[in-house]
Amino acid sequence: IIINEAQEDRFSFLNFYERRIRRILPALLFIVFLSIIAAYWLALPNQLYDYSKSGLAAIFGISNFFFWSQSGYFSPDSEFQLLLHTWSLGVEEQFYIFLPAIILLLLKFRLNLKIIISLSLPIMFLIGLWLSYNKSSVAYFLLPSRAWELSIGVALAAQIIPAIHNKTALNIISILGVMAIVISVFYINKQMPFPGWVALGPCLGTAAVIYATNSNNIVGKLLSLPPIRFIGLTSYSYYLWHWPVLVCLKLYFATEELTTLVAVFGVILSFILAVFTWKFVEAPFRSNKTMSFPIVLKVTGTAALFSIILYVIGVYSKGMPQRFSEQTNALIAANSDFDHMDRQCQGIHDLEIPKCRFGASNKPVDFVLIGDSHAGAIRPAIEAWALSESRTGTLLTKGGCPLLIGAVNTPDSDSKSCTKFKEDVIKLIENNPNIKTIFLGGYWKGIFNTSKTETPNKTFWVDALNTEHSFENSQRVLQHSLKSTAKKLLDIGNKKLIFIGTVPAAKYDVPRTLSLQSRNKKRYTEPLGEQDYTRLAELDNIFRNLEKSSPNISYVSLWEHFCSPECKVTYKALPIYSDSNHLTFTAAKEFVGQIIIDEMP
Repeated sequence: IIINEAQEDRFSFLNFYERRIRRILPALLFIVFLSIIAAYWLALPNQLYDYSKSGLAAIFGISNFFFWSQSGYFSPDSEFQLLLHTWSLGVEEQFYIFLPAIILLLLKFRLNLKIIISLSLPIMFLIGLWLSYNKSSVAYFLLPSRAWELSIGVALAAQIIPAIHNKTALNIISILGVMAIVISVFYINKQMPFPGWVALGPCLGTAAVIYATNSNNIVGKLLSLPPIRFIGLTSYSYYLWHWPVLVCLKLYFATEELTTLVAVFGVILSFILAVFTWKFVEAPFRSNKTMSFPIVLKVTGTAALFSIILYVIGVYSKGMPQRFSEQTNALIAANSDFDHMDRQCQGIHDLEIPKCRFGASNKPVDFVLIGDSHAGAIRPAIEAWALSESRTGTLLTKGGCPLLIGAVNTPDSDSKSCTKFKEDVIKLIENNPNIKTIFLGGYWKGIFNTSKTETPNKTFWVDALNTEHSFENSQRVLQHSLKSTAKKLLDIGNKKLIFIGTVPAAKYDVPRTLSLQSRNKKRYTEPLGEQDYTRLAELDNIFRNLEKSSPNISYVSLWEHFCSPECKVTYKALPIYSDSNHLTFTAAKEFVGQIIIDEMP
């Protein structure tokens, strides 16, 4: 449209953006408004607070920037972000801000559009590829790494590829395009850097379908069937509805995993709502005959204003906690009952930084606590021991990066910074002979537990000698790396190593699930959802054998204290975890702190 109108000297920015507004805004604002109404009914205070911020971002077309700013190791669970899917709409809207001006400039200066697009597409792809492996959250959410995907459509519109008239060739190309899309659905998983290389599958597959499909070939006849065409007509509304519906069902049923029956119900409900929205919102607003543009602006402006008011109330009321009972709010509060020292000290390796020191305040540092975020979460427990012994320590942690020398988690785009963190920590210990005791913590079960039956999206631990991606190999790497780590630290001289055992994990966000169950009068889930006693016992054996290898190595097991007689998720009627696996500050200090004091050699 832009190219044709510009070449005929009749392009108008006003008309272009009127079409965009008619196409995008009415249905978006309708669903954004209804989503916040549902959130006031179903969402917990911290969820409503997050939803309200993301809703404002969606209204102003910057959802992708909002969710990018929220991404990271400690980011809120994306599965419960009500408007998460609008990030891609933000990318699209931003693309349409730049696209007309760029094309008009190219045509004005009589530059060859086909050559410019042909040269820029691979450059844009390489930018996205680099960002995918080096700045994964930027790559996923922001336009620079997504521009090449949208620009494939520009390349098709500019007819960079000459038309093919051979029916057989067109049939083959369109069928291959469908195959590329279908294979991508099953092949791509969330462990893969994205968009990266793998986005080529669905993007080029879609381009092939658009390029080669006509009413005379197999794919064209399939896509021309009335039911398929109807799905296409309602697809934008379905895109807008599907995620809020699924999230609301999770909130109502107080679960992170919907049953198949409920999920199918959600799919059907989303489609029914999509048909309604298409017929009564999309279609009337898109038609010049049904509704003039000034009326469109008035209606959408009013809808936006009312939505903004509701979302602003959600932000400034901190999610309106008065909607819930004291018991429910007490359960919810555990979500924010984490050790702030762990988060503010992530990646820091310096003994003299005051904010990372703990224990006795008037003594020099003589011990360190090293590991991933789980090591950081048990810091209050180590502090309880330190205060009882008048010892002073410092915290050295990095999320997802336990001190395992030589071991690399793959695929993991952050493995280089993890390796550097471990190297820096070793140098720090070598250069500080005053350090006499080294606590090593981590989510050892997570490292040990990478079997095919437990998660479809696997990460594996490999080292220089063991590179196979398998559960058995991850076991070997863990054992080998623990020995290497212990030897390296003991060789520094005059050190006492204390390995802290893994904390068993729930299958769900404990504070959120328990508070939703309390709010919605659902069954109160007490035992852990994913507990494998055999695995935990095997893990204990690895550490017990390591402990026997040297009088300077000790091991403090934790899981049996959590799972006797059955695994628990509460302590004194409050959640033990601030999410699904990290201890709350209170539980670490009071519950685990006493275990550490009693079990320490």
